Amino acid sequence: MARLSNDELKAILKGIEKKHSTLTREAVVREAAATDHPLHPHIFGETAQEAAHQRRLDLAGELIRRVRVEFRIETRVISAPAYVHRPGTTAGYVSTEVVRKDRHQSHEVLVQEFRAAGQHLRRARDLAAYLDRVERTKVEQLVKDFDACFYSVELSPFGTA
Repeated sequence: MARLSNDELKAILKGIEKKHSTLTREAVVREAAATDHPLHPHIFGETAQEAAHQRRLDLAGELIRRVRVEFRIETRVISAPAYVHRPGTTAGYVSTEVVRKDRHQSHEVLVQEFRAAGQHLRRARDLAAYLDRVERTKVEQLVKDFDACFYSVELSPFGTA
């Protein structure tokens, strides 16, 4: 199955949005159910057994991500993830209790988390620019400040920043 280009996918989704007056996951699945639809192999390419297994993996991931550990700093109660993605891998989680005891691993986890936050911040910056709703210099300064913070975390092994 060939990967759809951004323009191809955008055109297909725009057509579904126009037909249904809004774009929902349900509408995309409904349209892709037709075997001749260009999205059919991308959504229905798996066997029912493979799709069910993938759904179970997604549900397991949701359960893992839902668990929190709460702690207090002065008067503030903080709720942090109890499990994070194991650094350097694409699969697997590690307890933040374990990570907390290993300075090297905790540094890797922080770099990983800050990197993801930076990607989200850049996405928001790009969206703000496209929607033209926020003063661009303020958003750029926010990204620059974030980058400086990330740089200090990335360069300070074992949390000395």
